[in-house]
Amino acid sequence: MNGRWVEIAPDLLERILANPSILDQVTAADVHVPIFGDKLAALTQLLEPSRIEELAASLPPEHRAQLLAQAAAIRGATTGAQKDSPEGVRHRLDLDKAWHGVHFLLCQRADDAPPPLGSAVLGGTEIGPDQGYGPVRYLTPGAVAEVAAAVAKVDDAALRRSWRPQVLADQQIYPGGWEEAESLDWLIDSLAQLRSFYVQAAGRGSAVLTYLT
Repeated sequence: MNGRWVEIAPDLLERILANPSILDQVTAADVHVPIFGDKLAALTQLLEPSRIEELAASLPPEHRAQLLAQAAAIRGATTGAQKDSPEGVRHRLDLDKAWHGVHFLLCQRADDAPPPLGSAVLGGTEIGPDQGYGPVRYLTPGAVAEVAAAVAKVDDAALRRSWRPQVLADQQIYPGGWEEAESLDWLIDSLAQLRSFYVQAAGRGSAVLTYLT
């Protein structure tokens, strides 16, 4: 699972709220298919629309729509027909698999936590279909400003002093392997990226979308 954030203009958020299908354009721009040659040909054949529709027919309606949308996005990426981002997308951040560990550093818990720090990774209001690991969530410009102010005050030195990798293991924080020596540096660096993302977004009066893929 990868954690992704998208900074967007407030008017784009208004358009998404009025028409959630616009989210397809935002998330499709994150699809990458670094596959070539015979493997690419095999993947293209596997994703042939009639095959996907036959498979989707056996799924519940909500999962059917999700499968069809994701298959179409991957087909577009393999053929160079990947959708452009809609007007109003300002910046993107991908923390890869560090998202859960960063959330734990900020909130000292594995699941949902109170705002504003709890909103930095797992907060926001759900909108649109399931992206694979839940729907996209959005934070209004006001909520973004609150998160930015909160994460700016987080003391990295204090996080290092309180680091207990066994606690993350006990809490089953994704993706695991916290006993590795470089784990803390990885999370601190990822937190720095997230902090910069929110501070810059708040400075521009932006809204934020966040989701897992």
